[in-house]
Amino acid sequence: ARPARQAPPPHAGHGDALTPTSTDQAPPVYPTRAPPPATLRYALVEAGGHRTAAGSAELEWMHDGETFSLRLRTSAAGRAGREWRSVGGFDPAGIAPARLVERERERDKRAVNFDREAGRVSFSGASRSFALTPGVQDRWSWIAQLAAIVEAASTSHGGRPHRIAAGTIWQIRVAGLRGDLEPWEFRVQDDAALPEPAGPGHNEPSGSIERAPALLHLLREPERPYDLRIDVWLSPSRHHLPVGLRMSAPPGDWSLALWPTEGSGKDGS
Repeated sequence: ARPARQAPPPHAGHGDALTPTSTDQAPPVYPTRAPPPATLRYALVEAGGHRTAAGSAELEWMHDGETFSLRLRTSAAGRAGREWRSVGGFDPAGIAPARLVERERERDKRAVNFDREAGRVSFSGASRSFALTPGVQDRWSWIAQLAAIVEAASTSHGGRPHRIAAGTIWQIRVAGLRGDLEPWEFRVQDDAALPEPAGPGHNEPSGSIERAPALLHLLREPERPYDLRIDVWLSPSRHHLPVGLRMSAPPGDWSLALWPTEGSGKDGS
C-alpha cells in the first residue's frame, strides 16, 4: 500500500466566512491540524433500562491529506454489532464530512449527507434540511475535528507544545442521524485524569489504563433534559484522539462509554 501523505497543515479561517440561513449564528472557525492515521481499540460499556452490555469498539481514522474515512465499530454481548462510517475531505474549516452512514446487521440504517455544492445538510430519515455552514460535523466526525482543533491549539507558533488552560471553550455544530443540527460547546475541565476504576457493571474504566496528567478532559454539558452529555479525554500521545469517551442523556439512565484497554492504540500510517 502506498504510504499516507502528511497530515494537512493548520488551516485558519473566520467565523463569518459564510452566513447561515437560519437565525442561529455559525460557530467560529478554528485553526486545525488533522491527527495522523490511527486505529484505536476500546472496551465498550453500554447501560440503560437496568441492563449493562460490555464488549469492544474500534475507531479507525484514515486520511491521505485530501480525503478521510472515520469508522467506528462496536460489538457487545446480546446485541447486533453496529458500525458508523464517515467519509469526506478537508477545507479551510478543517474536517469536511460528505456522508455518515450507520449500519446494523450489515445493512445501512440511517445516513447524513453534506451537499457542499448546494450548501445543505440532509438526512435519510427526515425531510428537513439545514444550511451547511463552515466546520459542521456529523455525529462521529466531531471526534477528528475536535482532535484537529486541540492539536493546532496545543502547538505554539514556534512548534513547541502549548498548555491548554482550563475553561477554554471550542464550539462545533453537529448533525445527528435523526435530523437535528445543534451547536456543541466543549469546555476544558480542571481535572485531567480518567475516572478511577469501578466495580463490575459500572460504566467506568477498569484495568490498567493511561492516567497521565497530560490528558485533556473536555465536557459538553446538556442544554435540556435527555440531551447528550459528553465527557472526552484527549491524549497528546495520540495527537489528541480520545483515550476515553463517555456519553449519557440525563436524567435518563442510558450511557455509552469507550475506555482504553492494554495495547489499545497504534499508528495507522
